Amino acid sequence: MSMAKRATGVALSICATLLSAQSAKAHDFFLLPDKTIAPAAELRIKATIGSQFPKAEIAITSDRTENLVVRGQGSPKLSVVSADADGLILRVDGAAAGTVVAAVSMKARDVDYGEDRIPLILEEYRIAPAAVASIERGRKPRTLRVVSRRMAKTIVCAVTCDGMKIAVAPMGEGFEFVAADATGKRYRLMMNGRPLGNYPVDLADSSGKRIKVVTDANGEVAAPPAGAGLHMLFAAHMTLPKDQERYGLDLTSLTVERR
Repeated sequence: MSMAKRATGVALSICATLLSAQSAKAHDFFLLPDKTIAPAAELRIKATIGSQFPKAEIAITSDRTENLVVRGQGSPKLSVVSADADGLILRVDGAAAGTVVAAVSMKARDVDYGEDRIPLILEEYRIAPAAVASIERGRKPRTLRVVSRRMAKTIVCAVTCDGMKIAVAPMGEGFEFVAADATGKRYRLMMNGRPLGNYPVDLADSSGKRIKVVTDANGEVAAPPAGAGLHMLFAAHMTLPKDQERYGLDLTSLTVERR
């Protein structure tokens, strides 16, 4: 083989590797408020999936959603009003001034990850050692079969951000973030009503920067300082198969801007 052909082959191999790495990024499900502080009658939220928060990339059809839940002052209601190329548009009606918490969960679905995707899933989602050990015992090439459940929440303000206490209580989902107290300075990761202490969490800011943190013994992480812009908390939880052959994979996110 000539040097020129060899160099071309190496270049093509590098390009293919880079393209594969880019396409293999994990995708998060998150909610993007149109305005973090808006009049009660103008609360709009986009539900989307993307590989680099806060960039919306993948549209979600309304038939994939399972529960739409909202809490706040007044009698708020959350509904789907339209869809565009990169997300589902939601609207909050009937909210009075104060903190509003909206949550969307997607229908559980079976997903199969091939051998080429498994290392990414284990690394990006920071899967617990017990689940990793179970998966690693599989004979290669493996197929990781999961039941995927996605849930996203956002905290927005109707005119004011008063009443943050409403964000402390879980929305009824098994795996979710809540405000640790009414100050909005700390968040708590919950699983079936109990805090998850010493648990891995990703924190992404509005510039796309993403850092990996761990909850404290009470399942809490500190919020970015006031004025830091919109940010997202993300966590994943995998359960081992029992009677079924599929692992359970729960993914949850919270977007909020603390003023």
